[in-house]
Amino acid sequence: MKKLLGSLALAGVLAVSGMAYAWDPDFSPEDMNEECWAAYRTGDAKTLIKCYKEAIKIYEKHGDYEDVYSAKNSIGNLYTKLKDYKNAEKYYLEALEGAKKIGNKNIEAGAYMGLGEIYEKKGDKKKAKEYYTNAYNDYKAVGDKFGAEVALRAIKQLDKSK
Repeated sequence: MKKLLGSLALAGVLAVSGMAYAWDPDFSPEDMNEECWAAYRTGDAKTLIKCYKEAIKIYEKHGDYEDVYSAKNSIGNLYTKLKDYKNAEKYYLEALEGAKKIGNKNIEAGAYMGLGEIYEKKGDKKKAKEYYTNAYNDYKAVGDKFGAEVALRAIKQLDKSK
């Protein structure tokens, strides 16, 4: 990977997983190397994981830990998409731990949502509900009505499936 993607996490590559994020006005397609850009356009999760891992190295070098933990959530999302729940859980837990250290409830909530999804897919509804509830509480705490509604719907869906 020649030129790395400068603002991968900020660009909203999570659109690959069906979520929409704000566009970074300082980001342009030229900021991505061709391989990462192609992966973004096609939804190539394996290549995007490599791109995020490279981006994390840059973020860590510059002390940009908010982007480190956002990228780890993104990697968790991509591993979930690939049904590699072991690696997804690993990255969500790293994102969660880091988000708690820096006090970022949004990243924390995203990690909780990802963990909830993993445990729901694994059939552990009790643990999934616990994680979704934590996400709901974090989203409410930061005033993210949309995120809170998504978490609440996940909880209600779990309750229906009993």
